[in-house]
Amino acid sequence: MTLKLPKEILKELDDQVLLLSKGNTDDRARALGRLESFEKSGKIPLSALIELSEDDNVNLAMYGIGALGRNQSKDAVKKLVDLFEKYREGDPLFLETIVDAMGATAHKDVLPCLLNMLGVESGWKKKLTGWLGNRKKKTSEVDPFELKRREFLALPVMRALEKIPDASAAKAIGGFLGHADSLVRWHTIRVMQYSRVEDFKEEMTKLAETDPIETVREAAEIALEELSSPLPENMNN
Repeated sequence: MTLKLPKEILKELDDQVLLLSKGNTDDRARALGRLESFEKSGKIPLSALIELSEDDNVNLAMYGIGALGRNQSKDAVKKLVDLFEKYREGDPLFLETIVDAMGATAHKDVLPCLLNMLGVESGWKKKLTGWLGNRKKKTSEVDPFELKRREFLALPVMRALEKIPDASAAKAIGGFLGHADSLVRWHTIRVMQYSRVEDFKEEMTKLAETDPIETVREAAEIALEELSSPLPENMNN
């Protein structure tokens, strides 16, 4: 690593990065824990995390991407958006790492990317950022690989959206309440709950009454109950 840090810290970082890139499963787990402790102490600068997120070694790159999510700074968020643009047509598993990191930032600037991964149209997207441009296609024009990627990413995107409550984004993904995957339905319900979106009460009532999965029924019941309750007085302002 080409960083200007005290020698003892730099050596420690180099040692842990080496284990992360070449060690066995146990070595990588220990190295990851050690590196995360360095993050929390502020000993790893953002420039190092960005450098790692671009590394050719997939283990280092995935660590760097996850660390950018934990960093949560504006520059880290922008780097994640840049990485999404770079890898948007690449390996879905790698995209899932970026999705998880975006959720960890809890930053609304990543919402257009998350929705884009689902192929969801969002009229408010360009108001939030100008990063994505006009790259939308109608579903009928989307190739089969892209459709499979969207299906694969539906669950991680819903998990990420849970962490970034936003009414506009929640309204854009209401159709996923009817998704074939029960976990996607469950997380979509929670997105509606955390974003305080009441537009889909009819759909959630149906889920609460008839969904074949008990945990989905329970989630819908809890969400409906919470949405029917007024916000605490200090949150109404």
